[in-house]
Amino acid sequence: MNEQIITALDIGSSKLFAVSGLLTSGGLEILGGEVAYPSQEIVQSGRVVDMDSLTNELSELFERMKQIVEEKVEWVVISVGGGHVRGQLYQKEMKIEPAGREITEADIKELDQAIRADVIAADQTGRQILHLLPQQYFVDYQSPTRKAPLGLHAHTLEVRVNAITAAVNPIQDIMQCLKRLDIEVELIFPGAWAAAEAVLNEEEKKLGALVIDLGRGTTNIAVYRDNNLVLTNSFRVGGGHVDSDLCMLLHLPANYAEELKKNHGYCNYDTLAAEKNPVLNEELDVFTPAGRLNRKVTVADLSKIVTERTQDILGKIVRESLVSTRLLPRLSGGVVLTGGSARLKGIVRLAEQIFGLPARIGVPRSRPGLDRSLATPAFSAGIGLLLLAEKDLRREEPESWWERLWRRLSRRR
Repeated sequence: MNEQIITALDIGSSKLFAVSGLLTSGGLEILGGEVAYPSQEIVQSGRVVDMDSLTNELSELFERMKQIVEEKVEWVVISVGGGHVRGQLYQKEMKIEPAGREITEADIKELDQAIRADVIAADQTGRQILHLLPQQYFVDYQSPTRKAPLGLHAHTLEVRVNAITAAVNPIQDIMQCLKRLDIEVELIFPGAWAAAEAVLNEEEKKLGALVIDLGRGTTNIAVYRDNNLVLTNSFRVGGGHVDSDLCMLLHLPANYAEELKKNHGYCNYDTLAAEKNPVLNEELDVFTPAGRLNRKVTVADLSKIVTERTQDILGKIVRESLVSTRLLPRLSGGVVLTGGSARLKGIVRLAEQIFGLPARIGVPRSRPGLDRSLATPAFSAGIGLLLLAEKDLRREEPESWWERLWRRLSRRR
């Protein structure tokens, strides 16, 4: 087995995306990826609804991946979302005894365990901790530090942590499908964190940025500030809800509604109307499910509906969820929109109006081996999973990443 290969799996409402990378001492090289578009909905808002169909789709997907990596995939890194993933800040203090001694690794671990106990006690039944991300340490109530203050003398040690949790059952369903294929899940990351890792540069992470990963069935968000992931959240609404609105209000076939939205729908109708843009007057043919021309609708009719739902997602849901955090005015890096539904016409201007911040479309940053076909918003989370897995494998010292990887794989033999 080639121990240098990492494979990531991003399971969405409309697509399954697997991508592999070759990890070497010099970095990570993308080997290639495969995408499956199931003919029926087998995942809804982050939850598996048809395990047999998902297992079959994944089996075919990994057979194709086998041609890329030249061996059977045995373990993967996965993303999760769908409204059950959230990050929350916790703060914990402990006394150093005897008072004034040096802070040790044992103290850091004790504080970590205390935080874990608080998270478990505060969270509802049926949830699990995915990650505990230390934000700041305080020694004797003084100015915070980002790194664990090992070796400093102290009376008290305090930590502020972003605890990311998720519902157990949706994750277990995905893991069960993979287990049927003799594939183990090694690491789990929130989809928004993965997307942010792929599309943000280091300056944006430092200045502060909001990443909005717009999928078909879910919208996931991640907020960076001072190089820390300070917030994650997930909502059960996405681009597919725009399609549903079009189907209901304009009486369109489902597949044709999505096509019209992508090609002719604008989500900044108000701005275009104020400018009296002639594009709104264009007429579009509407066909019946049998393929016969039924009637015509205008771009204005289409765009009013697209705009209303997109405003609802970005404004009433995402922005309102951030108001109490008071983070928005501090995000000088702006808003980055990514995911398969981030290519709606006019979405950048709409986001800038809603959040009062500069906005852009996020695509995976250039990596060795990254094919242009994968450098699109739809694949940001999958590429980001590889980058997060690379960081995780290299993190622990003095154990080398080779030794850590070997230890992980040996557990399954």
